[in-house]
Amino acid sequence: MEPLNIQILETNRLIPYARNAKLHPKDQVDKIARQISEVGFLVPIVADKELVVIAGHGRLEAAKALGLERVPVVVADHLSEDQAMAFRIADNKVAESPWDMQILGFELKTLEMHEFDLTLAGISMEEARASIAVIAGADAPSSDGGEKTGAQELGEEQFQTKYKCVKCGFGYDEPTPA
Repeated sequence: MEPLNIQILETNRLIPYARNAKLHPKDQVDKIARQISEVGFLVPIVADKELVVIAGHGRLEAAKALGLERVPVVVADHLSEDQAMAFRIADNKVAESPWDMQILGFELKTLEMHEFDLTLAGISMEEARASIAVIAGADAPSSDGGEKTGAQELGEEQFQTKYKCVKCGFGYDEPTPA
């Protein structure tokens, strides 16, 4: 395995790949920029030996939108042109997979209980609510035949839990395997 060649480079030296197939709409770039503002630039851009971007086009756009002059870059100078092209596609494609909705719901509920801005997790509030509802069994009818809503949804009296978060006290059941 090749050692990583990580450098801090000027954003204006990086060249976006002209045929990049992955789209980065403004709302996505805005989300990436908010994430970078909140936690820093934690995932480097990957570029070839000519500094053409292989992975991280959205991060580069977000960095420029934030006015960042320098960003971390893995210079993958050991890749052939074909390897770089294949990785450019695979970097986005292989990350696609289903979520464990119970674990996702628990993580989002924990962030919500800590009053953390859930939009920084990169999902909409509607998606967050739906994920949180999974752990509360909100899709199941309540004892009166109606849907569980509001505080009932997450009240521990509505469902038995096996585990409690030691940090926030939220109760949850063991996640079921996907």
